[in-house]
Amino acid sequence: MRHNLLLGAAVAALIIPAAASAQETTATIRGVVTAAGVPVPNASVEIVDVASGTRSTTTTGTDGSYNASGLRAGGPFTVSVTAAGYSTAQVTDVNTIVAQAYDLPIELAAATSEGGPDIVVTASSLPRARTISQGPATVLNARQIANIATVNRDIRDLMRRDPFARLDDSPSGGRSVSFAGQNARFNRFSVDGVAVTDNFGLNSDGLPSRRSPIPLDAIGQFQAQVAPYDVRQGNFQGGAINIVLKSGTNNFHGTGFYALSGDDFVGNRTKDIKVAIPSFKVENYGAELSGPIIKDKLFFMVAGERLRGGRPITEGTIENNAGNPVQGLSQATVDNISAIAKSVYNYDTGGVQRNLGDKDDRVVAKIDANITDDQRLSLTYTYANDAINLLNNTFINSATGSPGLGLASNAYIQGNRLHTGVAQLNSTWSDSFSTEVRAFYKNYTRIQEPLLGRGFAQFRVCTNPTNTQAGNNITGCDVNAPVVSFGPDSSLQTNALRTETWGGLVQTRLTLNNHDLRLYTEVQDVSVFNSFLQNSAGNYYFDSIADFTNRQANQFAYGNAVPSLVPEDAAAKFRYQSINFGIM
Repeated sequence: MRHNLLLGAAVAALIIPAAASAQETTATIRGVVTAAGVPVPNASVEIVDVASGTRSTTTTGTDGSYNASGLRAGGPFTVSVTAAGYSTAQVTDVNTIVAQAYDLPIELAAATSEGGPDIVVTASSLPRARTISQGPATVLNARQIANIATVNRDIRDLMRRDPFARLDDSPSGGRSVSFAGQNARFNRFSVDGVAVTDNFGLNSDGLPSRRSPIPLDAIGQFQAQVAPYDVRQGNFQGGAINIVLKSGTNNFHGTGFYALSGDDFVGNRTKDIKVAIPSFKVENYGAELSGPIIKDKLFFMVAGERLRGGRPITEGTIENNAGNPVQGLSQATVDNISAIAKSVYNYDTGGVQRNLGDKDDRVVAKIDANITDDQRLSLTYTYANDAINLLNNTFINSATGSPGLGLASNAYIQGNRLHTGVAQLNSTWSDSFSTEVRAFYKNYTRIQEPLLGRGFAQFRVCTNPTNTQAGNNITGCDVNAPVVSFGPDSSLQTNALRTETWGGLVQTRLTLNNHDLRLYTEVQDVSVFNSFLQNSAGNYYFDSIADFTNRQANQFAYGNAVPSLVPEDAAAKFRYQSINFGIM
């Protein structure tokens, strides 16, 4: 047993993808300052983020080049250049993209004897001003995201806009998005530099949530790439999704929304035929607020989103259903089985489940501090928690066996819970040297819990009144006789998954003439706890209601850790570290 567990842990460790490499959260503005085509050395270049007042100052080198990194992604920025003997030049409306350099060449004019007026132009009017792309990418800013139609407010509706992306909207697809034909589990997803990808790989597309793990209103910039030529971006084979959250500015800003859907908004008549519409209600609402704590120095942004609702379950008994009755199963039969379970086994089956409850909570908070003009600190926290109730062992018609209905106690809650935190310090030490230091934490829990709790076995009862099998033959229920299931499903009696990640990154940037040299090192420590043991509380099958009443199970399955008989002792517990480093 011990060798099998160790082998299972080793195989799982090989399957789990390595930790994602460093993710950029900032932008760069660079260029060459010239006069009449000749480089201007020792010119002072000041870059100001108009919204927050954040300033960055650098000086051109002997070749007239300048490079300012660690800037907020987005903008707009105003770039001002002053040099002895020249009029001041100013370029406005410079907008940057995360992880990509904005090339901004600036031409100075000689000052006149009167001093000469300042020259002010917009970046869009400069023919050579442009973003230097690192491969094909889809980039969306906050304004563009706000104009995208998304009924579910799901991040996948942004991902699908990339020309390499494909959304699987089939009932079994889980709205997974694949890139360039690769399996969706090979995508990488990062928020403010933290890889929040599903480490274990149980979700259909690698995301740690059924919808977006963050509120859409909190996104400052969205980026999707399939082939970036950047040594820092690796460990993915599909798409690399990078999200930078909004930061507060010197002005207060807020948004809010409320959406409601339900049976009152659904038509119930087709010509002269009235259609029965089951009762349901879904509410989705949220808000975002940002602004200054100390003007030009300290800023905040908070956003939250909540969904509460559910959809009706169509399957049920002949008398109690929403369009899909289980053939041959009456409500009286279900009530009889529930009564026997209570009187003989002292267990409440929960009855027929009528609604698939659905909830989703997302919260983010961010603090930005301009410690000095050369040092900027940001702190980010994200929380996501989603859960939906799902049926088990329910089949309307079965071509190969009996139809069946799982009662409420056989249903389960499937969901995800995510906490992340990141602290990042960007420092400029000289005109040619800057650093980025980042520490982050991620805690992920996969939720797989019986709807009415654990502590009981799974019971499957054939609705034949008496056993129709001769002697001790066990061939299962008659083809047309439904099976009613209750109690925690055999795969949910012991089922828990938790991962915890600690990590850090140090990145240095060194400018040598026209060369920009970067060195980075990233370290991650990942702990995994996976407890999955089928039938740990037992799985009973009864060939008839009479056998069920008389406690005469026809089949029984049981599994546990030996010799302790403690299910958690069979869990896979392991830990691994990764070190990524590179030079570019």
